[in-house]
Amino acid sequence: VESKITNKSRWDSINFLEKLFLTWVYPLFWKGWRTESLSYEHLSRCSKDDEALVVVQQLESNWDIERRKRNPKFWWALLKTFGLQFIIPVTIFGTGECIVRIGQPLLLGFVLDYFRGANHMSYQHACMAAGGIVVCSALYITLHHPCLMRNLQVGMRLRNACTTLMYQKCLKLSQSSLAKTTVG
Repeated sequence: VESKITNKSRWDSINFLEKLFLTWVYPLFWKGWRTESLSYEHLSRCSKDDEALVVVQQLESNWDIERRKRNPKFWWALLKTFGLQFIIPVTIFGTGECIVRIGQPLLLGFVLDYFRGANHMSYQHACMAAGGIVVCSALYITLHHPCLMRNLQVGMRLRNACTTLMYQKCLKLSQSSLAKTTVG
């Protein structure tokens, strides 16, 4: 099947900071804002890692290894294929949530203590606590959005690989076995 989108993937050629701050989509937004509508010439292909053929081959090879075992489990094949891609962003996200979400209220409490005058806190300590609130907010934004996007990417790959494997299995089924089974 010939694709209407011929431009190479921008995701494969950008640096770490562009991926982190999602600045690679700004030229597309700018083109969409300046023109009436976007067309296929403005779009780029998906990343090589997101192509169905690559993802399905990885899952299929892990599933073939798992099927040779005595009690094969499909979720083990999924975990071997996508586990590391999923665990790293979740770990970063979870650690950031624990540090930032707990740190912000504590720092806000220090600032409020300064204004209440209850704790004899100095002006410099209150300013450092206020700066810490800003740093926590910046950390949250910097960690949350890229990790969320990465998890959505991995979920898309997982869904794509599973549905492609099911489709391939359906194509292999014989017509007689299809006549014997019901949809539900």
